[in-house]
Amino acid sequence: MKKERLIILAAAMVGFCACSTDSATLSGEFAACADKNVYLEYVAADGSISADSVRTNANGRFDIKVALPDGEATLYNLRCEERNIPLIIAAGERVTVNSVPGLIDGYTVSGSAESALVKEIKNIMGFGSAKLDSLVTVYNETSSKAIQERINKDYAKEYYAIKRKQIEFIVTHSGSLAAIYALNQRLPNDEVLFNGDNDIVYYRQVADEVAKNYPNSPYLKTLQQAIEHYDQQMEVVRMFNSAIEAGPAPFPELNLPDMFGKKQSLVANLGKVILIDFWTMGDQEANFRNAELKEIYEQYKDRGFEIYQISVDSSKPAWIELVQKQKLPWISVCDFMGAQSPAVQLYNVQNVPQNFLVDQEGNIEAVKAGEATVVLESMDKFNLAGPHAKAECKIVVNKKAVAAVAFATDSLSVNVLENVQLTPVFYADAAKKTVADPEIYDTKVTYSVKAYANGSVKGFAAVSETGLFSAKNYNGSM
Repeated sequence: MKKERLIILAAAMVGFCACSTDSATLSGEFAACADKNVYLEYVAADGSISADSVRTNANGRFDIKVALPDGEATLYNLRCEERNIPLIIAAGERVTVNSVPGLIDGYTVSGSAESALVKEIKNIMGFGSAKLDSLVTVYNETSSKAIQERINKDYAKEYYAIKRKQIEFIVTHSGSLAAIYALNQRLPNDEVLFNGDNDIVYYRQVADEVAKNYPNSPYLKTLQQAIEHYDQQMEVVRMFNSAIEAGPAPFPELNLPDMFGKKQSLVANLGKVILIDFWTMGDQEANFRNAELKEIYEQYKDRGFEIYQISVDSSKPAWIELVQKQKLPWISVCDFMGAQSPAVQLYNVQNVPQNFLVDQEGNIEAVKAGEATVVLESMDKFNLAGPHAKAECKIVVNKKAVAAVAFATDSLSVNVLENVQLTPVFYADAAKKTVADPEIYDTKVTYSVKAYANGSVKGFAAVSETGLFSAKNYNGSM
């Protein structure tokens, strides 16, 4: 959730087959690791499992005889102190590894074609991450907005260049087990391979090609199961979207805490057009996207539009810092449960960013992939884009009001400034809201009301238990 991640790195292996005669040899040297333990671990779905260990000699050299489970090519980690080298070893291979400390590509490997490919993709991702980290460092060390904007552009350019190299590697070597390894490599804070739902095409291509070369590989089986699971989830999404396309569907209520711990009810915004926006700080495009949403929000916030933004993250300090730093003006909430958040499950969110547009009646009108420009294009249907008017007033009644009503020449949204629960009250050509927690002066009740309309605001009124009361201190239309 967060954008759906297919975990392909390894198959679950529950034991080591001691009776297998299929084997390979692994030897080499760890420079500056004299008389140290060298560990060989094979990668299982739930973590690395020890396969063997030896001790280096005075020159840092080692030799290991590798027994391959079921004779299949297997993904291993070769480790000595802080150095970790991924290898894919097949039966009969004589693999040689030489390593030096302190370098991203600080090892060589020979005698294993798959291991050489693993090193290639490891270098692509390692050097790429280092470049991105250096840009982040420069960004954090400068206070110049102009320099920061240039760094943002450079970061995005470098990020997409790395991802294109990763995809090119996967497509070029799609019949290799190294391609399965590459499918699961991520840049820091990345959640998807490249483009969310569209990534599945690469998983399918690799599965089809690997089946030709390694039909019995447990890694292939794991990949096929992950694809099947993805297809099942997409079927659920398809059914969800079909239900919406068949007709507007009521939106489920959410009541999540904001940065101050105060619960923010989604239903409390009924009567407005609401953008329910799921996002994560880990999205590399989050800053740019929020900047675009700010422009949309500024344009429509006074016309009956609200954003209810849900962070699918688990770090409260990091989220609060980001919300404050970006000065997000809308309703920002997070329960810090990440992908396990009930909100994620309730709205069947498979990838982030993901948003839902809700009309003034509380019906989900559109489900979008999260692009701010698409949201903007959808606003016209809600009659918020035309000329608008606004007015303010104080309404004073002698009993608790049942509803605050503003009459307009066209569609209208009324925002009662107090924290309100909205209940429909049916009056022709008027917007209706039930008011709660008013200010009380002696035996009278005062309501602060602000209204926005496409057209001109003709006047205000309040309906109480004893009748209709006109607005006081009416601040005209414009």
